[in-house]
Amino acid sequence: MTYSFQLLNGSFLPALVSAQNIKKHKGDKKSLPEDTQWCLSNLCNLTTRKFYDAFGHEYNSVQKISRRYKNIINNELKGAKNIVNIRNEHNIWMKSKKNSNYWLEKIREETVLNTHIEGAQYVQDVVRSEIDQIRTMDNSQNQEKDAQTDKTDEEATEYHEDEQNKINKTEGVESVEVEPWIMENGINVTTLFTEYYKRVEQFVKTEGLIPIETHVQELSALNHILVLKPLQHSKMIREVFTDENIKYITNEQLKTSMKSSLDFTSDELTQLNLVLKHLTNQTQSVLNIATNLMVFSNPLDYEKRRVIIGIAMLVLKLPKDPIVDITTISESELWSIYFDPFLSAIISDNERNTLLRWLNKQAEDDLLRPDASVTTIDQLQFGFNLGFGEVKISQPTCDKAALCNDFLRLTHLTKECLDNHLLDASFSFQIHGFSVSFYMTQLPCHKLYTMTELGKVSFPKSLKDISAFCCPQNLQFLLQVTNAFWSHCKPSLSPSIIKERSSRSVNISLLYEFVDPHKSRKRTCHDFFG
Repeated sequence: MTYSFQLLNGSFLPALVSAQNIKKHKGDKKSLPEDTQWCLSNLCNLTTRKFYDAFGHEYNSVQKISRRYKNIINNELKGAKNIVNIRNEHNIWMKSKKNSNYWLEKIREETVLNTHIEGAQYVQDVVRSEIDQIRTMDNSQNQEKDAQTDKTDEEATEYHEDEQNKINKTEGVESVEVEPWIMENGINVTTLFTEYYKRVEQFVKTEGLIPIETHVQELSALNHILVLKPLQHSKMIREVFTDENIKYITNEQLKTSMKSSLDFTSDELTQLNLVLKHLTNQTQSVLNIATNLMVFSNPLDYEKRRVIIGIAMLVLKLPKDPIVDITTISESELWSIYFDPFLSAIISDNERNTLLRWLNKQAEDDLLRPDASVTTIDQLQFGFNLGFGEVKISQPTCDKAALCNDFLRLTHLTKECLDNHLLDASFSFQIHGFSVSFYMTQLPCHKLYTMTELGKVSFPKSLKDISAFCCPQNLQFLLQVTNAFWSHCKPSLSPSIIKERSSRSVNISLLYEFVDPHKSRKRTCHDFFG
């Protein structure tokens, strides 16, 4: 395809080529415009660049072709199944430097073909100046978007100059030598992560768009986050760290997060089983059983008391028998009926000014709005967050891409939460169907965060499953999670250390720029979501 350029109004722009007239069928009904028909024919792999390549010669300005493409995807392709992915891809393209570089490259090719070599450098300098003007005009047009998109645009603009440099960028020349993170067995985690980070960086440069299902841990690493999920590490992590080393690091982080000594005594377990036995035999009302659990919890230690109160709340909330068709249960119902009663008891306490909130999402394409948050209360207002949660219903075929999207969001949010409020750790959980995974994000050394999976547990679907849920293994784990949250997820006593160790985050919209928009539930996923 040949592009012809001329100087119009002080700018190098593609020469105007008259568009073909709209064709008609034999009747009076008009057929679709050629560019719309082309988009429909290429719907499965439609991207902004492919549209520019196909129809860039028909418009005399970058603005016009952009407006035309936006009009097509917002109006004429409105009912397409993958329209959300197409719109996201276009928004990311327009906010990235790739948009300007694309036109710059087209102009450069034409310049090289028609200009003497001696004058090529001068002409290219002029072209770069004109492209900057085009970019400024594009940014001005983007201000007409709705308020929510404006917010995302403003964040993306901070990184707009060169997104790859933002991934590579350090926060300044180090004036002092940073102490590496060396474990007791001699593993230099800092050195290994630096090697891993460089491999991820090179991988992203060479591969271009990458599937999120396979490489969500690599995308997290671009934000200096090492994901530690027992037996769920990506191929690249295992190649750099080795299975033995990554297992050791994971276990050590688990030890620092959870107290293994915490457990219910045999007498406490016996007393709990006696109360729940009335539930199994249906010899007492649900209200009496919940009351007895509350009375039983009263003399216990704080963490134990919160766990027992959570069980009492489940007794009051769960249906008597399991719902047969779980596909009829929405995300909000899954949250409010099955998970919120218990989680509100263990990681929420109004006496400690901490509240577990369900956030009503306003927009599906909001990359930074989670399903739930653990928020402090500051007098009569919401304060800062201590953690976040994501909820997905279970489907016949696991939607790996959606779950990985949620997980990537949690990695970003918990890092930002820790950095902004100088916490010792931030908390997160991810619900998939009736299974929930708990995570702890920490900053053990300079510019190296760990997001450690504390463990998973399956929640009861009805009152009939309460006794199985209250097995000793689950109770000990939930007790440790409760203790981990209240012990670590709080403002640090050494905020200066957290501030010195922290690193500036890569904007999440730029991370998604590396994600292949095409999804497949058959792809390999190293992460197990239950």
